[in-house]
Amino acid sequence: MPHPPTQAEASVIDAWLRFLARDMEDHPRRMASLDEAEAAALAELVRGVTVRDDEVLPDEVTF
Repeated sequence: MPHPPTQAEASVIDAWLRFLARDMEDHPRRMASLDEAEAAALAELVRGVTVRDDEVLPDEVTF
């Protein structure tokens, strides 16, 4: 089972979420919904992919 975030990790996550919230409030016109074609393309991209909540991603995986 993955470890709970450390204090440092939690601080980074909190800062990122605050940034996103502030940016969405300050620039709401930048936000856009996915259209049907984009949603379908994403669904096709991940079709057959299974994930587990307890899976640990390798260090070289970045987001």
